[in-house]
Amino acid sequence: MNQPDIDRRIEVAKQAVLAETALLHREFGRAKSEIKHDGTRVTAVDIAISQNIQAAIAQAFPADQFFSEELTPTAAPVPVTSRFCWVLDPIDGTNNYTNGISYCAISLALLERGVPVYGVIYDLARRVLIHGGPGRGVWDGDKSAHARSEPPNANSLVDFHSPVDKSHAAQGKRLIENFKIRQEAGVEIHYLENPPFPLREFTLKAPRVQYAAGNKAMVVKLLEILGRQT
Repeated sequence: MNQPDIDRRIEVAKQAVLAETALLHREFGRAKSEIKHDGTRVTAVDIAISQNIQAAIAQAFPADQFFSEELTPTAAPVPVTSRFCWVLDPIDGTNNYTNGISYCAISLALLERGVPVYGVIYDLARRVLIHGGPGRGVWDGDKSAHARSEPPNANSLVDFHSPVDKSHAAQGKRLIENFKIRQEAGVEIHYLENPPFPLREFTLKAPRVQYAAGNKAMVVKLLEILGRQT
């Protein structure tokens, strides 16, 4: 891993994301959505943010690949061929965004040889830039963020994807019965099946990725509840 190569990309990523926050806030709750060919929603703001961030990345690092579901014309897989690639969700939570619910974000990931090395997220609700990666810590604005070290208990908060895949409804029920539900640094991630990294291709038809994340004790407890082995 060449640290200066990644450091330069981190700075460009933060600047590129922050440059889109004015547009994100201006159209919040006003943007009209349309249904895409894959059944998900998209707005003109999604497309504009995607194009603007792609342009900023391409100008600084023309050899890097850039992936965004809003700029992918077909569902055909695109092989990852460059050392560095970027994956963007211009509005993570489009339904919330169009309905004036502030829980949404711009999410940009940097991968080296298909493995995530840094992430930049702009939290619209709190107007805070969250960023971090392996060996660099996680930052919530200008504050270092760390996972809590205590083991889970009945008052621990956990989060799972919504809407929930119906085939995993039983797993969701077990989590609800054991924890309070909500939504990191110093945590581990355990993929329940088919780890997605290193990323070898970008496709709109990628299956959902199931994983458990948290401190070690939390991951062990989650896997125990779900009946999975570590």
